[in-house]
Amino acid sequence: EELFEYITRVKNQLDEAKGIEALKAALSEAYEARLPTEHIQEAVDRLGTREAAHHNLQLAMIASRCPGLIAAIEATEGMYLPIEEEARRHLDALAHSELLLNASLATGLIVDLTAALESAAESGLREDELIATVKKLKQELEDERERAGTELKASIEARFPKRLRKAIAWSESAQVDEDLVESGRQLASF
Repeated sequence: EELFEYITRVKNQLDEAKGIEALKAALSEAYEARLPTEHIQEAVDRLGTREAAHHNLQLAMIASRCPGLIAAIEATEGMYLPIEEEARRHLDALAHSELLLNASLATGLIVDLTAALESAAESGLREDELIATVKKLKQELEDERERAGTELKASIEARFPKRLRKAIAWSESAQVDEDLVESGRQLASF
């Protein structure tokens, strides 16, 4: 009867083992207890599946793209892989960065574009097309801001009211430094 209880306990451990290491330990004990081949083979198959899922999860984390990581995490449900929690945190960071990138495109503010690009670099997000679009828009806006600021400075120096009002309007829309724009407004109000 003790042998039956031992074999039952070993089989239950094998059936209930969570994660990779616990399953490996249960398999080792199952081999020692000389459980029937069909029980051991089923556990070996589960171990192979878990190891493959673990590897796919690692690759998805390296790729740092939300859709692939989501799919890899979903594939590991119920496998109790130790890397799963890290993958979820990584996905949260990637999703946050992607959200910031899309939001910055909507606002068109240089400060938002800069913060979104910094977040993407920090999280390792690899949505290359989206990042390139944000970088391009940021560069275009910075170039326009530079041109508008240069024109505003020249208009302040020239002191032609009509030219100054146009330069102020352009500078406001081009996100020129508020102190410089305010200097132009004060001069234009005289």
